[in-house]
Amino acid sequence: MFKKIFKNIDGKWTELNLNEEARGFPEVDFSDPKKCNNWLQKLHKKYGARYSYGGFLEDRSFIWKDHYNAKEGFFIHEGIDFNVPKGTEVFLFEEGKVVEIIRDTKMHGGWGNAVVFWIQKIKKYVIYAHLDRKLYVKLGDKCSKVTKIGTVGSPSQNGHYFPHLHLQIMDKKFASQYKKFFDVEGYSKKNSQMLQHLYDPVKFVK
Repeated sequence: MFKKIFKNIDGKWTELNLNEEARGFPEVDFSDPKKCNNWLQKLHKKYGARYSYGGFLEDRSFIWKDHYNAKEGFFIHEGIDFNVPKGTEVFLFEEGKVVEIIRDTKMHGGWGNAVVFWIQKIKKYVIYAHLDRKLYVKLGDKCSKVTKIGTVGSPSQNGHYFPHLHLQIMDKKFASQYKKFFDVEGYSKKNSQMLQHLYDPVKFVK
């Protein structure tokens, strides 16, 4: 499963709604990557899985009720999170061109290290985020669908989140709101009209 983006890992996947799962664990501090990762591993054990994914247009108002996003009401998750170990190699699922490299050094939130592609075949922009600082592509590269992009980063390199790949797919209408992809939040307000310009990554990489 998801071999288009994770060519070198095997094992069972399970789909999770982290916001709903979190309601049963109000004591977990989701801003602490170690505690969050320990909780996630317990969920994997509960469902008999090695890896998990989910989160497209998920309302995460419980998880992030004390997060800085709460001030603006940005709770709707714009992409999919693939919860895999740090160091997991990440590959491009379709031929594309690198249109932006993001180096977001914020320790609590943000993209960490990310690569943005324009995928001509589907006419969409794609963000691969929360990567290790060492990337295997550069701005302007035209890449094949088997291109290695990088590896999943540690908390110190990915916005202080637990290790995971955030994959987000957007059309030109969505992208036109921003001067650069660095400024994309990764979360939207519940009533945002732009939600219809986001696309479920699972449909492209499963």
